[in-house]
Amino acid sequence: MNRDKAFAIYALTLIAAVASVITASVMAGVAALPSPLMFIEHVALGLTIRAAYKYIGGFDASDWTITGELIPTPIAATEPVSQSGATADATS
Repeated sequence: MNRDKAFAIYALTLIAAVASVITASVMAGVAALPSPLMFIEHVALGLTIRAAYKYIGGFDASDWTITGELIPTPIAATEPVSQSGATADATS
């Protein structure tokens, strides 16, 4: 996967955002700090999800044609089926 730098920036941004929300809540007296075990659990879960994501190949934008991109390999047209007998009379 060639987007590891982008993922690292995204992960650090999320970590910073969560840390600032926790800090603001603790400083305001609304909440208490979570236990260190909870932090370890969330980090382990995140790393497990990341490993599973990389194992299945991750997301590839070229697989999707929602944005109007061309399909990489054209689909072959099927040959018309010739009909005979009673079904040929029914369709004409």
